[in-house]
Amino acid sequence: MAGNETVVRDVMWNRVLSVGHLLRTFRIALWPPSKLLLCLAAFIVAVGLGIVLDLVFETNVCEQSFCANMIDVYRASTGTMIKHRPEVGQIQTRFGEVLSTDTYKGLFSSIGGMENLAASLRRQHGGNALLYEVSPEKSLNIVDGVREGGRGFWFGPLEAIRHFGRLVCRYWQEHPWFTALNMLIGLLAWAFFGGCVARLSALQFARDQRATIGEAMKFTCKRFHSLVASPLALFVVVGLMALVVFLPAALVMWIPHIGELIAGLFFFVTLLVGFVLSFLFLFAVSSLGLQMPAIAVEGRDAFDAISRGVNYVFSRPWRYIFYTAFSLIYLCLSFVLVRAFVYLMLKIPHAALSTFSFAEAQEAKLDRLWAEPTIYHLFRMPAGSEGTEYVGAVLIGAFIFILLGLMVSFLPSFVITSQTIIYFLLRRMVDEKDLDEVYVAEEQEVTGLDRLEKTDQTRVEPEPQVDRAEPQETEASDEPSSEDAEAEEP
Repeated sequence: MAGNETVVRDVMWNRVLSVGHLLRTFRIALWPPSKLLLCLAAFIVAVGLGIVLDLVFETNVCEQSFCANMIDVYRASTGTMIKHRPEVGQIQTRFGEVLSTDTYKGLFSSIGGMENLAASLRRQHGGNALLYEVSPEKSLNIVDGVREGGRGFWFGPLEAIRHFGRLVCRYWQEHPWFTALNMLIGLLAWAFFGGCVARLSALQFARDQRATIGEAMKFTCKRFHSLVASPLALFVVVGLMALVVFLPAALVMWIPHIGELIAGLFFFVTLLVGFVLSFLFLFAVSSLGLQMPAIAVEGRDAFDAISRGVNYVFSRPWRYIFYTAFSLIYLCLSFVLVRAFVYLMLKIPHAALSTFSFAEAQEAKLDRLWAEPTIYHLFRMPAGSEGTEYVGAVLIGAFIFILLGLMVSFLPSFVITSQTIIYFLLRRMVDEKDLDEVYVAEEQEVTGLDRLEKTDQTRVEPEPQVDRAEPQETEASDEPSSEDAEAEEP
Protein backbone atom coordinates (compact mmCIF):
# COMPACT_ATOMS: atom_id res chain seq x y z
CA MET A 1 0.00 0.00 0.00
CA ALA A 2 1.13 3.53 -0.66
CA GLY A 3 0.65 4.52 2.97
CA ASN A 4 3.08 1.84 4.18
CA GLU A 5 5.97 2.72 1.86
CA THR A 6 9.39 3.18 3.48
CA VAL A 7 12.01 5.52 2.07
CA VAL A 8 15.61 4.33 2.53
CA ARG A 9 17.83 7.36 2.99
CA ASP A 10 21.03 5.67 4.06
CA VAL A 11 22.49 2.16 4.05
CA MET A 12 24.95 0.99 6.69
CA TRP A 13 27.10 -1.10 4.40
CA ASN A 14 29.26 -2.38 7.25
CA ARG A 15 26.18 -4.20 8.56
CA VAL A 16 24.87 -5.30 5.16
CA LEU A 17 28.29 -6.43 3.93
CA SER A 18 30.58 -7.68 6.69
CA VAL A 19 33.63 -7.01 4.53
CA GLY A 20 32.87 -3.33 5.01
CA HIS A 21 34.32 -3.61 8.50
CA LEU A 22 37.71 -4.35 6.95
CA LEU A 23 37.71 -0.90 5.40
CA ARG A 24 38.26 0.47 8.90
CA THR A 25 41.66 -1.24 8.97
CA PHE A 26 43.45 1.66 7.32
CA ARG A 27 42.31 4.22 9.87
CA ILE A 28 42.79 1.95 12.89
CA ALA A 29 46.27 0.83 11.80
CA LEU A 30 47.40 4.38 11.06
CA TRP A 31 45.84 6.40 13.85
CA PRO A 32 46.63 6.85 16.66
CA PRO A 33 50.32 6.40 15.75
CA SER A 34 51.03 4.34 18.88
CA LYS A 35 50.70 1.15 16.80
CA LEU A 36 53.30 2.43 14.35
CA LEU A 37 55.69 3.19 17.21
CA LEU A 38 55.22 -0.32 18.63
CA CYS A 39 55.90 -1.95 15.26
CA LEU A 40 58.94 0.27 14.77
CA ALA A 41 60.24 -0.87 18.17
CA ALA A 42 59.73 -4.51 17.11
CA PHE A 43 61.70 -3.88 13.91
CA ILE A 44 64.53 -2.23 15.84
CA VAL A 45 64.79 -5.11 18.32
CA ALA A 46 64.48 -7.95 15.81
CA VAL A 47 66.66 -6.52 13.03
CA GLY A 48 69.14 -4.88 15.41
CA LEU A 49 69.84 -8.08 17.33
CA GLY A 50 69.95 -9.95 14.02
CA ILE A 51 72.73 -7.62 12.84
CA VAL A 52 74.63 -8.29 16.08
CA LEU A 53 74.25 -12.05 15.56
CA ASP A 54 75.45 -11.63 12.00
CA LEU A 55 78.69 -10.13 13.31
CA VAL A 56 79.18 -13.27 15.42
CA PHE A 57 78.25 -15.89 12.82
CA GLU A 58 79.64 -13.91 9.84
CA THR A 59 76.90 -14.97 7.47
CA ASN A 60 77.14 -14.17 3.79
CA VAL A 61 73.90 -15.05 2.01
CA CYS A 62 73.37 -13.89 -1.56
CA GLU A 63 76.87 -12.39 -1.32
CA GLN A 64 75.67 -9.85 1.25
CA SER A 65 75.43 -9.40 4.99
CA PHE A 66 72.24 -9.70 6.98
CA CYS A 67 71.89 -5.92 7.18
CA ALA A 68 72.23 -5.54 3.41
CA ASN A 69 69.66 -8.26 2.82
CA MET A 70 67.18 -6.53 5.14
CA ILE A 71 67.76 -3.28 3.26
CA ASP A 72 67.00 -5.17 0.06
CA VAL A 73 63.71 -6.38 1.55
CA TYR A 74 62.83 -2.78 2.39
CA ARG A 75 63.70 -1.66 -1.11
CA ALA A 76 61.60 -4.47 -2.52
CA SER A 77 58.60 -3.18 -0.56
CA THR A 78 59.00 0.21 -2.26
CA GLY A 79 59.52 -1.30 -5.71
CA THR A 80 63.13 -0.13 -5.97
CA MET A 81 65.73 -1.87 -8.11
CA ILE A 82 68.14 -3.91 -6.01
CA LYS A 83 71.73 -3.82 -7.24
CA HIS A 84 74.77 -6.01 -6.63
CA ARG A 85 73.06 -9.28 -7.40
CA PRO A 86 74.62 -12.28 -9.23
CA GLU A 87 75.95 -11.48 -12.67
CA VAL A 88 74.81 -13.10 -15.90
CA GLY A 89 77.49 -15.79 -15.77
CA GLN A 90 76.37 -16.83 -12.32
CA ILE A 91 72.79 -16.86 -13.55
CA GLN A 92 73.77 -19.18 -16.38
CA THR A 93 75.55 -21.53 -13.97
CA ARG A 94 72.69 -21.59 -11.47
CA PHE A 95 70.06 -22.18 -14.12
CA GLY A 96 72.31 -24.72 -15.82
CA GLU A 97 72.50 -26.76 -12.62
CA VAL A 98 68.77 -26.68 -12.02
CA LEU A 99 67.49 -27.01 -15.57
CA SER A 100 69.88 -29.56 -17.02
CA THR A 101 67.39 -32.31 -17.84
CA ASP A 102 66.65 -33.46 -21.39
CA THR A 103 63.18 -31.91 -21.29
CA TYR A 104 64.46 -28.45 -20.45
CA LYS A 105 67.37 -28.80 -22.86
CA GLY A 106 64.92 -29.35 -25.68
CA LEU A 107 62.84 -26.42 -24.53
CA PHE A 108 65.78 -24.04 -24.32
CA SER A 109 67.23 -25.17 -27.62
CA SER A 110 64.05 -23.93 -29.28
CA ILE A 111 64.60 -20.41 -27.90
CA GLY A 112 68.28 -20.20 -28.69
CA GLY A 113 69.95 -21.90 -25.75
CA MET A 114 71.06 -20.75 -22.35
CA GLU A 115 72.67 -17.55 -23.64
CA ASN A 116 69.37 -16.28 -24.97
CA LEU A 117 67.67 -17.33 -21.73
CA ALA A 118 70.14 -15.36 -19.61
CA ALA A 119 69.85 -12.34 -21.92
CA SER A 120 66.07 -12.50 -21.73
CA LEU A 121 66.14 -12.71 -17.95
CA ARG A 122 68.54 -9.80 -17.78
CA ARG A 123 66.32 -7.66 -20.02
CA GLN A 124 63.24 -8.60 -18.02
CA HIS A 125 64.59 -8.57 -14.47
CA GLY A 126 68.03 -6.99 -14.63
CA GLY A 127 71.10 -8.51 -13.03
CA ASN A 128 69.18 -9.84 -10.05
CA ALA A 129 67.05 -12.39 -11.88
CA LEU A 130 67.72 -15.09 -9.31
CA LEU A 131 66.05 -13.45 -6.37
CA TYR A 132 64.42 -10.10 -7.04
CA GLU A 133 62.08 -8.44 -9.46
CA VAL A 134 62.98 -5.03 -10.78
CA SER A 135 61.05 -1.80 -11.03
CA PRO A 136 62.26 1.48 -12.54
CA GLU A 137 65.27 2.81 -10.70
CA LYS A 138 65.00 6.45 -11.72
CA SER A 139 61.79 8.39 -11.41
CA LEU A 140 61.77 12.17 -11.26
CA ASN A 141 58.23 12.64 -9.97
CA ILE A 142 55.26 10.71 -8.71
CA VAL A 143 53.48 10.78 -12.08
CA ASP A 144 56.36 8.98 -13.79
CA GLY A 145 56.52 6.55 -10.89
CA VAL A 146 52.87 5.62 -11.24
CA ARG A 147 53.12 5.39 -15.03
CA GLU A 148 56.32 3.37 -15.12
CA GLY A 149 55.75 1.40 -11.95
CA GLY A 150 55.51 -2.32 -12.37
CA ARG A 151 54.50 -5.07 -10.01
CA GLY A 152 56.86 -3.82 -7.33
CA PHE A 153 55.18 -0.42 -7.21
CA TRP A 154 51.59 -1.60 -6.80
CA PHE A 155 52.25 -4.83 -4.90
CA GLY A 156 55.35 -3.86 -2.93
CA PRO A 157 54.24 -5.51 0.36
CA LEU A 158 53.63 -8.83 -1.39
CA GLU A 159 57.00 -8.57 -3.12
CA ALA A 160 58.69 -7.91 0.21
CA ILE A 161 56.99 -10.94 1.77
CA ARG A 162 58.04 -13.13 -1.15
CA HIS A 163 61.65 -11.95 -1.05
CA PHE A 164 61.83 -12.30 2.72
CA GLY A 165 60.54 -15.88 2.46
CA ARG A 166 63.21 -16.73 -0.08
CA LEU A 167 65.89 -15.25 2.13
CA VAL A 168 64.66 -17.27 5.11
CA CYS A 169 64.94 -20.47 3.05
CA ARG A 170 68.46 -19.55 1.99
CA TYR A 171 69.49 -18.77 5.57
CA TRP A 172 68.06 -22.08 6.80
CA GLN A 173 70.10 -23.95 4.18
CA GLU A 174 73.38 -22.13 4.74
CA HIS A 175 73.28 -20.94 8.40
CA PRO A 176 70.67 -22.92 10.38
CA TRP A 177 71.85 -21.94 13.88
CA PHE A 178 71.91 -18.25 13.05
CA THR A 179 68.44 -18.55 11.55
CA ALA A 180 67.04 -20.42 14.56
CA LEU A 181 68.35 -17.84 17.04
CA ASN A 182 67.25 -14.96 14.86
CA MET A 183 63.74 -16.36 14.48
CA LEU A 184 63.50 -16.90 18.24
CA ILE A 185 64.42 -13.26 18.81
CA GLY A 186 61.89 -12.18 16.21
CA LEU A 187 59.20 -14.33 17.82
CA LEU A 188 59.79 -12.81 21.27
CA ALA A 189 59.87 -9.27 19.89
CA TRP A 190 56.72 -9.58 17.79
CA ALA A 191 54.87 -11.54 20.48
CA PHE A 192 55.28 -8.59 22.86
CA PHE A 193 54.95 -5.59 20.57
CA GLY A 194 52.52 -7.32 18.20
CA GLY A 195 50.36 -8.34 21.16
CA CYS A 196 50.20 -4.68 22.19
CA VAL A 197 49.13 -3.68 18.68
CA ALA A 198 46.43 -6.39 18.62
CA ARG A 199 45.12 -5.24 22.00
CA LEU A 200 44.95 -1.60 20.91
CA SER A 201 43.23 -2.57 17.66
CA ALA A 202 40.70 -4.78 19.45
CA LEU A 203 39.65 -2.04 21.86
CA GLN A 204 39.49 0.57 19.14
CA PHE A 205 37.43 -1.61 16.79
CA ALA A 206 35.00 -3.00 19.36
CA ARG A 207 34.47 0.01 21.62
CA ASP A 208 36.14 2.88 19.79
CA GLN A 209 38.36 3.12 22.87
CA ARG A 210 41.88 4.42 22.39
CA ALA A 211 43.95 2.85 25.12
CA THR A 212 47.45 3.97 25.96
CA ILE A 213 50.66 2.09 25.22
CA GLY A 214 51.17 1.50 28.94
CA GLU A 215 47.78 -0.21 29.28
CA ALA A 216 48.50 -2.39 26.25
CA MET A 217 51.92 -3.36 27.60
CA LYS A 218 50.43 -4.22 30.99
CA PHE A 219 47.93 -6.53 29.29
CA THR A 220 50.64 -8.10 27.13
CA CYS A 221 52.99 -8.73 30.05
CA LYS A 222 50.32 -10.78 31.82
CA ARG A 223 49.78 -12.96 28.75
CA PHE A 224 53.23 -12.92 27.19
CA HIS A 225 53.77 -16.65 27.77
CA SER A 226 50.53 -17.41 25.89
CA LEU A 227 51.52 -15.11 23.01
CA VAL A 228 54.82 -16.96 22.67
CA ALA A 229 53.47 -20.48 23.21
CA SER A 230 50.42 -20.28 20.92
CA PRO A 231 52.32 -20.12 17.57
CA LEU A 232 54.76 -22.83 18.68
CA ALA A 233 52.49 -25.37 20.41
CA LEU A 234 51.15 -27.25 17.39
CA PHE A 235 54.50 -27.22 15.61
CA VAL A 236 56.16 -28.68 18.69
CA VAL A 237 53.47 -31.36 18.88
CA VAL A 238 54.00 -32.24 15.22
CA GLY A 239 57.77 -32.44 15.73
CA LEU A 240 57.51 -34.64 18.83
CA MET A 241 55.02 -37.01 17.19
CA ALA A 242 57.24 -37.31 14.14
CA LEU A 243 60.25 -37.99 16.36
CA VAL A 244 58.46 -40.64 18.45
CA VAL A 245 56.95 -42.46 15.48
CA PHE A 246 59.44 -42.15 12.64
CA LEU A 247 62.68 -42.43 14.58
CA PRO A 248 61.99 -46.06 15.63
CA ALA A 249 60.80 -46.80 12.09
CA ALA A 250 64.06 -45.45 10.68
CA LEU A 251 66.06 -47.54 13.16
CA VAL A 252 64.11 -50.68 12.22
CA MET A 253 64.96 -50.12 8.57
CA TRP A 254 68.65 -50.43 9.45
CA ILE A 255 68.14 -54.12 10.27
CA PRO A 256 69.39 -56.08 7.25
CA HIS A 257 66.87 -58.19 5.32
CA ILE A 258 64.21 -57.92 8.04
CA GLY A 259 63.97 -54.16 8.41
CA GLU A 260 62.60 -53.51 4.95
CA LEU A 261 60.02 -56.31 5.37
CA ILE A 262 58.78 -54.85 8.66
CA ALA A 263 58.65 -51.38 7.12
CA GLY A 264 56.62 -52.69 4.21
CA LEU A 265 54.15 -54.62 6.42
CA PHE A 266 53.47 -51.66 8.73
CA PHE A 267 53.58 -48.93 6.10
CA PHE A 268 49.87 -48.28 6.64
CA VAL A 269 50.80 -47.03 10.14
CA THR A 270 53.11 -44.52 8.49
CA LEU A 271 50.27 -43.30 6.29
CA LEU A 272 47.92 -42.93 9.25
CA VAL A 273 50.50 -40.98 11.24
CA GLY A 274 51.24 -38.85 8.20
CA PHE A 275 47.51 -38.14 7.87
CA VAL A 276 47.31 -36.99 11.48
CA LEU A 277 50.48 -34.91 11.26
CA SER A 278 49.29 -33.26 8.06
CA PHE A 279 46.07 -32.19 9.76
CA LEU A 280 47.96 -30.84 12.75
CA PHE A 281 50.32 -28.95 10.47
CA LEU A 282 47.38 -27.42 8.59
CA PHE A 283 45.81 -26.48 11.92
CA ALA A 284 49.02 -24.79 13.00
CA VAL A 285 49.53 -22.84 9.79
CA SER A 286 45.91 -21.80 9.26
CA SER A 287 45.36 -20.55 12.81
CA LEU A 288 48.57 -18.49 13.10
CA GLY A 289 46.93 -15.26 12.04
CA LEU A 290 44.06 -15.51 14.53
CA GLN A 291 45.91 -16.68 17.65
CA MET A 292 47.27 -13.29 18.68
CA PRO A 293 43.91 -11.53 18.12
CA ALA A 294 42.17 -14.29 20.09
CA ILE A 295 44.36 -13.60 23.13
CA ALA A 296 43.96 -9.84 22.72
CA VAL A 297 40.16 -10.03 22.40
CA GLU A 298 39.28 -12.82 24.83
CA GLY A 299 42.10 -12.47 27.35
CA ARG A 300 42.54 -16.26 27.55
CA ASP A 301 45.51 -18.63 27.38
CA ALA A 302 47.34 -20.23 24.46
CA PHE A 303 45.16 -23.35 24.37
CA ASP A 304 42.00 -21.30 24.02
CA ALA A 305 43.61 -19.16 21.31
CA ILE A 306 44.62 -22.24 19.30
CA SER A 307 41.21 -23.90 19.66
CA ARG A 308 39.36 -20.72 18.65
CA GLY A 309 41.64 -20.04 15.69
CA VAL A 310 41.36 -23.58 14.37
CA ASN A 311 37.61 -23.69 14.95
CA TYR A 312 36.90 -20.40 13.18
CA VAL A 313 39.12 -21.15 10.19
CA PHE A 314 37.76 -24.65 9.60
CA SER A 315 34.17 -23.58 10.23
CA ARG A 316 34.37 -20.78 7.65
CA PRO A 317 37.44 -21.58 5.49
CA TRP A 318 36.39 -19.76 2.32
CA ARG A 319 35.21 -16.76 4.24
CA TYR A 320 38.59 -16.55 5.99
CA ILE A 321 40.44 -16.88 2.67
CA PHE A 322 38.27 -14.16 1.12
CA TYR A 323 38.78 -11.80 4.06
CA THR A 324 42.55 -12.37 4.01
CA ALA A 325 42.84 -11.87 0.23
CA PHE A 326 40.74 -8.70 0.42
CA SER A 327 42.95 -7.41 3.25
CA LEU A 328 46.15 -8.04 1.28
CA ILE A 329 44.86 -6.17 -1.77
CA TYR A 330 43.68 -3.37 0.48
CA LEU A 331 47.11 -3.35 2.12
CA CYS A 332 48.89 -2.88 -1.19
CA LEU A 333 46.68 0.03 -2.22
CA SER A 334 46.93 1.62 1.22
CA PHE A 335 50.72 1.37 1.20
CA VAL A 336 50.84 3.14 -2.16
CA LEU A 337 48.89 6.00 -0.57
CA VAL A 338 51.11 6.07 2.52
CA ARG A 339 54.27 5.99 0.42
CA ALA A 340 52.97 8.82 -1.78
CA PHE A 341 52.19 10.90 1.32
CA VAL A 342 55.71 10.35 2.70
CA TYR A 343 57.11 11.29 -0.70
CA LEU A 344 55.21 14.59 -0.57
CA MET A 345 56.45 15.19 2.99
CA LEU A 346 60.00 14.99 1.67
CA LYS A 347 59.55 16.45 -1.80
CA ILE A 348 57.76 19.68 -0.83
CA PRO A 349 60.41 20.85 1.70
CA HIS A 350 63.23 19.91 -0.68
CA ALA A 351 61.59 21.77 -3.57
CA ALA A 352 60.99 24.81 -1.36
CA LEU A 353 64.60 24.87 -0.14
CA SER A 354 65.84 24.47 -3.69
CA THR A 355 63.59 27.30 -4.89
CA PHE A 356 64.77 29.70 -2.22
CA SER A 357 68.44 28.89 -2.84
CA PHE A 358 69.10 31.92 -5.00
CA ALA A 359 72.82 31.29 -5.40
CA GLU A 360 74.31 28.32 -7.16
CA ALA A 361 76.58 27.68 -4.20
CA GLN A 362 73.55 27.32 -1.91
CA GLU A 363 71.86 24.89 -4.29
CA ALA A 364 75.03 22.83 -4.58
CA LYS A 365 75.34 22.78 -0.81
CA LEU A 366 71.75 21.53 -0.53
CA ASP A 367 72.58 18.70 -2.94
CA ARG A 368 75.53 17.72 -0.75
CA LEU A 369 73.35 17.75 2.37
CA TRP A 370 70.15 16.19 1.06
CA ALA A 371 69.75 14.33 -2.22
CA GLU A 372 66.53 14.97 -4.11
CA PRO A 373 63.89 12.38 -3.10
CA THR A 374 61.98 10.40 -5.71
CA ILE A 375 59.03 8.08 -5.41
CA TYR A 376 61.37 5.07 -5.50
CA HIS A 377 64.39 6.55 -3.71
CA LEU A 378 62.91 8.47 -0.81
CA PHE A 379 66.37 8.90 0.66
CA ARG A 380 69.87 8.50 -0.70
CA MET A 381 73.03 9.49 1.10
CA PRO A 382 74.42 12.37 -0.95
CA ALA A 383 77.87 12.07 -2.46
CA GLY A 384 80.66 14.56 -2.07
CA SER A 385 79.83 15.76 1.43
CA GLU A 386 82.78 16.21 3.79
CA GLY A 387 83.45 17.62 7.25
CA THR A 388 80.53 19.47 8.79
CA GLU A 389 78.48 18.92 5.65
CA TYR A 390 78.80 15.18 6.15
CA VAL A 391 77.66 15.52 9.79
CA GLY A 392 74.68 17.58 8.67
CA ALA A 393 73.82 14.99 6.02
CA VAL A 394 73.97 12.24 8.63
CA LEU A 395 71.64 14.17 10.96
CA ILE A 396 69.18 14.77 8.13
CA GLY A 397 69.36 11.10 7.22
CA ALA A 398 68.66 10.06 10.83
CA PHE A 399 65.37 11.97 10.88
CA ILE A 400 64.41 10.64 7.46
CA PHE A 401 65.21 7.08 8.58
CA ILE A 402 62.77 7.47 11.48
CA LEU A 403 60.11 8.65 9.04
CA LEU A 404 60.81 5.74 6.68
CA GLY A 405 60.74 3.33 9.63
CA LEU A 406 57.28 4.54 10.58
CA MET A 407 56.23 4.15 6.95
CA VAL A 408 57.37 0.52 6.85
CA SER A 409 55.86 -0.08 10.30
CA PHE A 410 52.48 0.56 8.71
CA LEU A 411 52.72 -2.87 7.05
CA PRO A 412 52.74 -5.07 10.20
CA SER A 413 50.32 -2.69 11.93
CA PHE A 414 47.88 -3.14 9.06
CA VAL A 415 48.29 -6.93 9.00
CA ILE A 416 47.76 -7.34 12.76
CA THR A 417 44.76 -4.98 12.72
CA SER A 418 43.14 -6.75 9.77
CA GLN A 419 43.55 -10.15 11.40
CA THR A 420 41.99 -8.78 14.58
CA ILE A 421 38.96 -7.51 12.65
CA ILE A 422 38.71 -10.82 10.79
CA TYR A 423 38.67 -12.58 14.16
CA PHE A 424 35.73 -10.44 15.27
CA LEU A 425 33.84 -11.20 12.04
CA LEU A 426 34.44 -14.95 12.20
CA ARG A 427 33.51 -15.04 15.89
CA ARG A 428 30.20 -13.36 15.10
CA MET A 429 29.45 -15.97 12.43
CA VAL A 430 30.49 -19.04 14.43
CA ASP A 431 29.73 -18.13 18.06
CA GLU A 432 27.07 -15.45 17.34
CA LYS A 433 28.75 -12.87 19.55
CA ASP A 434 28.41 -9.15 19.04
CA LEU A 435 31.29 -7.18 17.61
CA ASP A 436 31.52 -4.97 20.67
CA GLU A 437 32.26 -7.84 23.08
CA VAL A 438 35.88 -7.63 24.17
CA TYR A 439 37.66 -8.62 27.35
CA VAL A 440 38.17 -5.79 29.82
CA ALA A 441 39.85 -6.61 33.12
CA GLU A 442 37.76 -4.27 35.28
CA GLU A 443 34.50 -5.81 34.13
CA GLN A 444 35.70 -9.39 34.52
CA GLU A 445 37.02 -8.97 38.06
CA VAL A 446 33.73 -7.70 39.56
CA THR A 447 31.47 -10.71 39.09
CA GLY A 448 29.41 -13.14 41.16
CA LEU A 449 29.48 -12.62 44.93
CA ASP A 450 31.80 -9.63 44.57
CA ARG A 451 29.22 -7.88 42.45
CA LEU A 452 26.46 -8.64 45.01
CA GLU A 453 28.61 -7.41 47.87
CA LYS A 454 29.41 -4.27 46.00
CA THR A 455 25.72 -3.73 45.29
CA ASP A 456 24.79 -4.23 48.96
CA GLN A 457 27.43 -1.75 50.08
CA THR A 458 26.26 0.91 47.71
CA ARG A 459 22.54 0.34 48.24
CA VAL A 460 20.68 3.39 49.65
CA GLU A 461 18.17 2.60 52.39
CA PRO A 462 14.78 4.34 51.97
CA GLU A 463 13.87 6.98 54.50
CA PRO A 464 11.05 6.08 56.94
CA GLN A 465 7.74 7.69 56.16
CA VAL A 466 6.64 10.21 58.77
CA ASP A 467 2.96 11.08 59.22
CA ARG A 468 2.52 14.79 58.91
CA ALA A 469 -0.61 14.82 61.13
CA GLU A 470 1.02 14.73 64.53
CA PRO A 471 -1.22 13.88 67.54
CA GLN A 472 -1.86 16.67 69.95
CA GLU A 473 -0.13 16.12 73.26
CA THR A 474 -2.33 16.62 76.44
CA GLU A 475 -0.68 18.44 79.21
CA ALA A 476 -0.81 16.72 82.59
CA SER A 477 -2.93 18.72 85.09
CA ASP A 478 -2.62 18.65 88.82
CA GLU A 479 -6.39 19.14 89.28
CA PRO A 480 -8.37 15.91 89.40
CA SER A 481 -10.93 15.26 86.72
CA SER A 482 -14.63 15.32 87.31
CA GLU A 483 -14.87 11.53 87.24
CA ASP A 484 -12.22 11.21 89.94
CA ALA A 485 -13.98 13.78 92.07
CA GLU A 486 -17.26 11.88 91.91
CA ALA A 487 -15.46 8.67 92.86
CA GLU A 488 -14.00 10.31 95.91
CA GLU A 489 -17.38 11.43 97.26
CA PRO A 490 -18.88 9.03 99.69
